[in-house]
Amino acid sequence: MAATPCPLCNGDKTVKCPKCHGGGEINCGKCGGTGFIDGEVCDRCKGTGQQTCFHCDGKGYVTCPRCNGSGED
Repeated sequence: MAATPCPLCNGDKTVKCPKCHGGGEINCGKCGGTGFIDGEVCDRCKGTGQQTCFHCDGKGYVTCPRCNGSGED
């Protein structure tokens, strides 16, 4: 009997990162996404206002929390 695919990831084993919504980047935590602090370029994001998502390491996806990456329900 074939296994039932996980309804959350549809058997793909991963889901879109809930923190960056699949983009791999989030607003810089130091400057709040502006790229500047007190008129100076933010040293963490180098003025981009973005930083690599800490939750998915910039991949944009994470292991499915429902099936723990098995792809099966």
